Amino acid sequence: FEATLKERVEKVGITCNRLSEEEIQQNVERIQLSHMAQLFVQFIQKAKKKALSDNEVQRMVAEFHSEDERNTVFNDLACRVYLEYEKALVQADAIDFDDLLFEATNLIHRTEGRCSIRIDQHEVRMTDLQWLMIDEYQDFSKLFCDLVLAIRKYNPDLKLFCVGDDWQAINAFAGSDLAYFRDYTEIIDNSAITYLLTNYRSEPAIIVPDRKLH
Repeated sequence: FEATLKERVEKVGITCNRLSEEEIQQNVERIQLSHMAQLFVQFIQKAKKKALSDNEVQRMVAEFHSEDERNTVFNDLACRVYLEYEKALVQADAIDFDDLLFEATNLIHRTEGRCSIRIDQHEVRMTDLQWLMIDEYQDFSKLFCDLVLAIRKYNPDLKLFCVGDDWQAINAFAGSDLAYFRDYTEIIDNSAITYLLTNYRSEPAIIVPDRKLH
């Protein structure tokens, strides 16, 4: 195979120099380790977006069973990475974006909504907000939902305007959950849904329903 491949690529002017076994192994490790790191990041994001505690993550991993041993090994490694990541945050006295959402929700509950945000140089209390617009609602997660529900608990007159498209849901890998989109009227009291069925942005070739795709 190697001889045939070398002959064919050299016929079209491509110089073919075989890498050493060590170089091949290093390249494979580099690619696979990068991919593994991305998967670990997704594991951490999902756990934090679902507001799972360290103990809950460990319990879920311990209770997970799969016929494919690779899944079990990955979950075990990812859990260990997750716990080390959380320790590193504590040691560095730092928080990530998901922690920020969690702390904001706790602050609202501790102050019963009397905490403030700065808008155009003005301090506005959560209890004084009148409207809240949420874009890309299809990518909502438990952390975001908990934050919004906390605000509404102490500001029941707050009106929400949420915009989303379930066909554009692309962040499930990072912890978003379409259940918040599908069950909107059950999660948000006194709410209603309006469907925008006319597309003014795309070309007709994209949106005509009976167009055959090849």
